[in-house]
Amino acid sequence: MKTFFYLCLAAGAIVLPASERARNVVFQMASVVVTGLEQVFLQGEYAEVRMVDGAEFDAVIKEPGRLVIVDFHHEETSGSYSEKSEFDESVNRLPSKVLIAKVLAGRNIELMDRLQIHNVPTLRVYREGQLLEEFKGKVDTDRFLEVVRYHLANPDSKPRKEGYIGPLQDDWLPEGVQQRPRDGAVTPLDYDLERSRKK
Repeated sequence: MKTFFYLCLAAGAIVLPASERARNVVFQMASVVVTGLEQVFLQGEYAEVRMVDGAEFDAVIKEPGRLVIVDFHHEETSGSYSEKSEFDESVNRLPSKVLIAKVLAGRNIELMDRLQIHNVPTLRVYREGQLLEEFKGKVDTDRFLEVVRYHLANPDSKPRKEGYIGPLQDDWLPEGVQQRPRDGAVTPLDYDLERSRKK
């Protein structure tokens, strides 16, 4: 469909007796119209999938009004293709408020270093430039979709801090367990010896 529109517009532009500038304007307008039509008819209500490189990354994750899933991965191999395609198929059915940005790790080494991503595949979820979630390695599709749907339903959701259990209280140790002194002069061995003498 897109190719047909471009061919019609190219034919029209060639026969136009107008200047080259007019033809360029027609081509630009046609490109905008075709992209809009493609989003309405071909993508519809589903998530947009876009290949992204290091130069575009910062702008893409700040795209307003959208939840951005960044998929850092290697180029597909035949062994991993079927498993990856099942995951992609599920994620691609997310609503249009989601943008799926695919980043090829091997072609964007500087970006990977800057973001300190050492394990691939890695999935990150951003909202307006803020990192909300990160998944490393093989991902459970159902759990991932549950997390994404949570952030879609809660536009004010905050980043989840991994392993954070809140501020520690004075009595945070289980009963019968004592906290070691913070005196740097006492080694753990000295402390254990002193404790065994008191018993």
